[in-house]
Amino acid sequence: MSNTNIQGFVDSINNSDKKGMMTANMSVKEVFEVYELDDQVNRELSKTRIPSLVKYIEGWKDSIGIYFPALVFSYRGDFRSNFQNEHSQLHLGIDDKLTVLDGQHRIHAMVKYYSGEQDEKLREEFLQNHLTVQIYIGLTIDEEKTLFSDINSHAKRVHASLITQYDSRDPINVLVRHLYNGSPALQKAGIEMNKKLVLRPNNTYFCHVTRLKQIVTYLLFNKRTLQKKEEKYLECKHDKVLSFLVQLFDVFFRILPETPGDVNHYVLGHEAIQSAIAQFLFKKIIVLEDGQVGWKRNWEREVLSLQSVDWCIENPDWERWMVVSNALNGREHKEFPYPHIRGLLEYIESKASLRTQNRQY
Repeated sequence: MSNTNIQGFVDSINNSDKKGMMTANMSVKEVFEVYELDDQVNRELSKTRIPSLVKYIEGWKDSIGIYFPALVFSYRGDFRSNFQNEHSQLHLGIDDKLTVLDGQHRIHAMVKYYSGEQDEKLREEFLQNHLTVQIYIGLTIDEEKTLFSDINSHAKRVHASLITQYDSRDPINVLVRHLYNGSPALQKAGIEMNKKLVLRPNNTYFCHVTRLKQIVTYLLFNKRTLQKKEEKYLECKHDKVLSFLVQLFDVFFRILPETPGDVNHYVLGHEAIQSAIAQFLFKKIIVLEDGQVGWKRNWEREVLSLQSVDWCIENPDWERWMVVSNALNGREHKEFPYPHIRGLLEYIESKASLRTQNRQY
């Protein structure tokens, strides 16, 4: 532990000569040395958020790097005595700390990543990365609590659809984006690429891009979240898998109604149905061995077997799983209450098998 000098610019708050905010850059190493948490101000750490942040941080070595919003701290020491106007530097002694107001999960994730990195050179390089920080000066504990509450109440997260569309670090994001761009069938069916949700029943798009990502993941690996070895496989076999998926969706949408996402007429726009179809296709056409994805030679037959399913909303067979819901405009429509419903896969299999049996005769 050593003294830390933070260089930055200070603005007063409401023209006060006692309260202000300093904007600066600090290295990861400096943040590790001077941050502290205060239970009076911070809420309890949500451990479930840490793994996804650690995974994101692992991309710091990529050419695009990573982005974190500014970490927000409060300095409770004597600012007048420790700030050097000549050099615009805040001097922190060995025992001085910056209290975290916003960013505790990001900091915990960085510490976890650093602790788990085995390459000593990468560990040292990581510590030299710089982060933008905002340091509030002269706040009382109550003002810190209020600021913490304001930050967390008004912050807006980037929704998953935009992450899928623009984040090039995740191989499944890249695959899904290229799939949409290369598949006229998907484009015709309608994939919402920018909005967080597809609001039913008015929106007749088949699904949004985050759902498409889930469909592809279930279809290829029969799981919601991929492991590193599976992501690595998609990265190495990107072109092969992409070509297969473009062909598959071309056959798939060819046998569906022209507007499959119209939930006033068909059940195909519901997540529960889409998940069941993806699991059906995995079971029927995918060959998965040691993380390597292959597909059966006559996979088209299994896709075509889905023609035997009556996807119309009026099909009484669906009623056992559906409920009546009110849309935002007050119009009633039927929907499946859960994203995964036991029995749907078995039902689809039973109907699809009828076509196979009839073909044999």
